[in-house]
Amino acid sequence: MRYYKDWKKKRHLRSIPENVKSPPFSILVSDKEKMIPKTTPKRSVKTTFDKTFKIIVIGNSEVGKQTILKNHAKEVISKPTLNEELGIGFHSKLIVLEDKLYQLQIWRFKDFERFQMFFSTYGKGAVAAIFMFDITKIHSLQNYEKWFSSLRTMISNPNQFPVLLIGNKTDLEEQRQVSSQQAISIAKANKLNGYVEVSAKNGENVEEAFKTIIRLIMTYSTLLLS
Repeated sequence: MRYYKDWKKKRHLRSIPENVKSPPFSILVSDKEKMIPKTTPKRSVKTTFDKTFKIIVIGNSEVGKQTILKNHAKEVISKPTLNEELGIGFHSKLIVLEDKLYQLQIWRFKDFERFQMFFSTYGKGAVAAIFMFDITKIHSLQNYEKWFSSLRTMISNPNQFPVLLIGNKTDLEEQRQVSSQQAISIAKANKLNGYVEVSAKNGENVEEAFKTIIRLIMTYSTLLLS
């Protein structure tokens, strides 16, 4: 993971202008040559969190929001009323970053209708958002401008609220309909704070995506205190 201004050699992205001024922006795209299992060094188990952050996961339906959280986070509330009828999910994710233990409290909204209806109840107090789409279905980006516009009207501090764009299903690369550069252009045009490509199925870049959102939250917290 490198910030955009330092990044020059990643595939798909060579034509992006380097003189674009923007908020902190991170990029991590699929690289099959680096899909080598990594061994994680053993760490002493911590019993308390250094920080806890509440975030929301949004996007059109059927893009993998529920799958990525089911496979890579802990479901906190498993009531069918929330998941099936209301289209809302609540998960917890622990991340170790730079020897600190962070807890993410993650609220997921099934679609735009649920987001508008229930954000004030379940999303209030969130400090960041993940917008997810499916790289194999270009229509999964439908109405993205409406999503971002609505989000910024609902939060009290849009200029201090990082939003990370995530493209899911890199395991289906041969079916890709949205290029990395297209996604990054959308993120920059809408003043988002980064783009990460993941696979909810095989776990590629999932941990890095959550680490990225934590880094962005911490960056904005530092800017607010400076």
